[in-house]
Amino acid sequence: MPYSGLPTSSTAEAGYANGCIWIQGPDDLEREGYIEMRPEWQDEYRYKFNLTVPERKVMEEGNTHVFNSREWGYYDDPESVEGLLNWLDARGNNELKLRKELQLYKDKIITHMEKRKEYLNPSDEKSIDSSHKRMSTRGKQQPHVDHTAHRCLSWHNNTAIEELGHLHSDPPRNRKQTKKAAPILPPAIEEERQTRSEAAKRQRKR
Repeated sequence: MPYSGLPTSSTAEAGYANGCIWIQGPDDLEREGYIEMRPEWQDEYRYKFNLTVPERKVMEEGNTHVFNSREWGYYDDPESVEGLLNWLDARGNNELKLRKELQLYKDKIITHMEKRKEYLNPSDEKSIDSSHKRMSTRGKQQPHVDHTAHRCLSWHNNTAIEELGHLHSDPPRNRKQTKKAAPILPPAIEEERQTRSEAAKRQRKR
């Protein structure tokens, strides 16, 4: 997929496909072997760093916590990318590989993070007043609602129209059945039939 997303998608004008770095939580092997260690190993770690591994995990994750591989977190701003690069320890093999990959794609990641932020927080749109009171409209003419204010409604599924000839929500068009033309007999068969008919006429004349 292109970094800016598919050109036929509903958010193609946004200029980004993801705009986030997704972080998956630890699976069972990682959690049991590196986080939930034996008590004696935790004591040894506390002796060296003045805290246990679970305590360090809670401190470094901040307000977002992921406990297993079915939970995900994400970074969505350029400042967090810099913080992640500074946090990774180049002395670890896995962290060193991840750091190199992030540095390689850093500019693209930051560019699309900024485009995502611009798309989700446009400066020219007015915020909706949430304090609007609900009033009874019985017997009153309903005001016209401008659906063009919602960007998702301005997208048209041209791919379905081009490939299927109709939208997925519309029933397919009935195709008119054309009459099949009568098959043309090969010349050899026609000559054979003509020869037989001529022979029959000759027998009648006799």
